[in-house]
Amino acid sequence: QEGFQIRDVDKKRKNVLEAPSQIQLTQNFRTHNGVLRLANSVVGWMTRLFPDMIDKLDKETSDKEGSQPIFLACDQPSELKQLRLMLSDDNSNGNVMFGWNQAIIVLSDDEKKNLPEEFEEAVVLTVQEAKGLEFDHVILYNFFQATSED
Repeated sequence: QEGFQIRDVDKKRKNVLEAPSQIQLTQNFRTHNGVLRLANSVVGWMTRLFPDMIDKLDKETSDKEGSQPIFLACDQPSELKQLRLMLSDDNSNGNVMFGWNQAIIVLSDDEKKNLPEEFEEAVVLTVQEAKGLEFDHVILYNFFQATSED
């Protein structure tokens, strides 16, 4: 008997909805190993602390070498002047103008509003806004202290 039969549709649907195989890409062509080592470390801690909240992935690597990220703990806004000196060149006398190659990344729009005056001229983005963008210098401001009260 020819024609449309509902039992045939159900059999074909099961064949079409099989889960595709996954291939994880671990070679990163955009970021150097200095940043990737930090990212892999953070992901490792997140996996250990929140095992049900994050996918378990292999570490990413790169053919590019680069400097390790620098961690600074600044308790007072005046300490941010030290950061400006670190980012300045010898001819700037410590007066760093944040520009196109530098960004400050915060967790939320509320964090943007609460930045110290030292960063008022800077490019400030949330994580979502910064996705896919590249900068020479990135400051994660108040990144590990800011929490939301859900």
